[in-house]
Amino acid sequence: MNFREWLTISEAVEIRPPSTRDDQSGADYVFDLAGLRWEDGKSLWYVAADGEDVVGAVVGKWQEDEDETWVYDFDVAVHPDYQGFARIGPKLIDTAIKEYERRKRTVPSAEMRIYAANPKVVGFLTSRYGFQIDDEYPNGKALLSRR
Repeated sequence: MNFREWLTISEAVEIRPPSTRDDQSGADYVFDLAGLRWEDGKSLWYVAADGEDVVGAVVGKWQEDEDETWVYDFDVAVHPDYQGFARIGPKLIDTAIKEYERRKRTVPSAEMRIYAANPKVVGFLTSRYGFQIDDEYPNGKALLSRR
């Protein structure tokens, strides 16, 4: 892909809340293509759309744990053909974290906990957003948290 094609994609992709059933099936498809799955209890919060095509998605959930802390957990997937272009993954992560910042003001105690399956994402979340590595797994995967 040359720069002009990349720029066209970058300008065309819109991050927005899901609005149709096609958004849900598109997000399911993107997660499948990316080799990821979302766990039970998570719902579709945002999609990255190139026209009518879903090319990325954020799924997440809020859940109160045993010490009355509200835990925010989200997953991001980007269509393999769009990975590395137009900063779709980082834009979706930014959107998810802004959602956390907005919602955490409504509860007494909140924390993000994320299982990162991609070592590049682990580095991105720790360096850009101040996540702490709570546990590391083989192949560079990690459990991360941030208050």
